[in-house]
Amino acid sequence: MADDNQLSTGHSLISRLEQFKTLSVKTRESKQIAWLQFMSLWCEVLQFSSSDALSCYEECARLLPILIQKTDFYTLRKVIYVARENCFACITQLNQPHIKNYLLTNREQQELPENQIYYKHVYYLLLIASQTLPFFPFETIENQQFIGNHIELLILLLERVETAMPEHSLSTIQKDHTLGILNRRILSFFWNLSDKTVLIPILLKCDLAKRVVRWLSQAPMIIDKDRRRLSVLFTISPVMMMELMN
Repeated sequence: MADDNQLSTGHSLISRLEQFKTLSVKTRESKQIAWLQFMSLWCEVLQFSSSDALSCYEECARLLPILIQKTDFYTLRKVIYVARENCFACITQLNQPHIKNYLLTNREQQELPENQIYYKHVYYLLLIASQTLPFFPFETIENQQFIGNHIELLILLLERVETAMPEHSLSTIQKDHTLGILNRRILSFFWNLSDKTVLIPILLKCDLAKRVVRWLSQAPMIIDKDRRRLSVLFTISPVMMMELMN
């Protein structure tokens, strides 16, 4: 962090993150409070680029898998309030300019030192958003509008998957083509989005159905674990596919 204010903020964030190193949580309530506090702090860190808060990024990346286990995240996510807050917080952070810039990088650029730290953060943002989506409803206009307000981000994520498809590969691989871990997480995220029928009009605006049909035409060249994700995305929302046929 460049100036004195940023340095002070950085020290404050690190100090607050260090409190989670010795976190002791036993009850469901204390686990929920601790997890929500960490999520809020993580989002504060992600307001900065990695170059401005590298030590904070590193500490969050180290703490994430520990706290997911210690706070029993996979049980907490079933609480409607926790699910909604976590999901929308992660989508908001994915929409940060520096994180979107990372999503646009190619494999060579991702290996640059200043970009490597983003990998774990994007991975967990996508994981948490995907894992919480099934556990809260989208009947409210507010929830639907939140997703609708992030169409540009949704398109960016889909285009990232698009560029990983075999037809865009520089190699001549005829089979066993892999889409990569982050793209698998993106596909899982869209599985759960497309399972919300009220969101279908938004997903159609992103051309999700047409993209999936095009991707499936390349399925024989894609490894099995990625091919299965594409197939499930195709079948999970018959409403979306019926719209495509009209």
